[in-house]
Amino acid sequence: MNKPLILITNNDRINSLVIIAAAKVVYDIVDIIIFVPNKQQNVIRRAFTRNESLGIIEGTVLCINGNNIKCYSVYGSPAFSVTHCILEITNKKLNLCISGINYGKNLWLSLTCRGTLGAIFEVDTYNISGISISVDVDINI
Repeated sequence: MNKPLILITNNDRINSLVIIAAAKVVYDIVDIIIFVPNKQQNVIRRAFTRNESLGIIEGTVLCINGNNIKCYSVYGSPAFSVTHCILEITNKKLNLCISGINYGKNLWLSLTCRGTLGAIFEVDTYNISGISISVDVDINI
């Protein structure tokens, strides 16, 4: 039986502790693909910014629950990342997108500003369900 395919993204970068934490939680029950921006993308919304590096995809390997998995980062926003993943990397329909874990609240007026939510708004245009996770924590601990 095929496991559901889950896209994990965020507005951070590939080696962010929070992206690894999100992947570890679901790894044993679903197939995952990790596709994130190549650098921090706070308050970027659903932007598709333009520059000479836009769309360059870099691959790497992360160890998740003792297994090495191929992961990708792209020069672009979280929304651009999920679009690239859907159109150029996966050959299987995604069942869900998990965006986060994001440091800080995704509430009220900030909803339209957050890159983490921009990724979820973008996957919705492809009729893919999404969950955005944010945690209000002091990251200076």
